[in-house]
Amino acid sequence: MRLKGASEEEISALARTELLNVVRQLKAQEDIFFKHQQMSEKVKGLETTINGLSVAQKSIENGVDEKTKTYIEKVESLENKIAQMPESKNLSTKLAVVSMVCSLVAIVLSVVL
Repeated sequence: MRLKGASEEEISALARTELLNVVRQLKAQEDIFFKHQQMSEKVKGLETTINGLSVAQKSIENGVDEKTKTYIEKVESLENKIAQMPESKNLSTKLAVVSMVCSLVAIVLSVVL
């Protein structure tokens, strides 16, 4: 132990040094505590943002699903119309319907992808 056989001045100097060391450690702990609080607040903010984005994503997915169903129904309806057309029907009419079907398929793919 450093205090054994030390003079009063040496003891005071050692005590002062130890006290300064304790103060430095306390300041370091205070800095760490402050940084921890800041990071906790940032994490809470990010969690709120993530939750909001998750809700928005689900809403978008539901909208895409509904649009996809609508387009699929329209494509099926047009396919049925094509199938019901008599063979003697004008070729240009059939091509126009097929073109509409292709356009709807392209729209569905662009929305889904």
